[in-house]
Amino acid sequence: MLYPLSSIIPYKNLAEHHLKYALSISCQNEPQNFEEARQYPEWMEAMKAEIKALEENETWKITELPPNKIAIGCKWVFRIK
Repeated sequence: MLYPLSSIIPYKNLAEHHLKYALSISCQNEPQNFEEARQYPEWMEAMKAEIKALEENETWKITELPPNKIAIGCKWVFRIK
């Protein structure tokens, strides 16, 4: 983790329920790219669920690109909610 919570808040001063929360979010890492994310089943499931939601909502569909046109790129953003 680039900036651990413990560098900002001393854990010894936290109430028990706050300590449990701080530790739970401090122990999880967010992938920086698809190559990192695909190594973890939970991130693969999250990506599958996201694609399924996009398809069910008819947000987009795969189609042939017209001649002389350039596809618009996209990027996965991995965040723990």
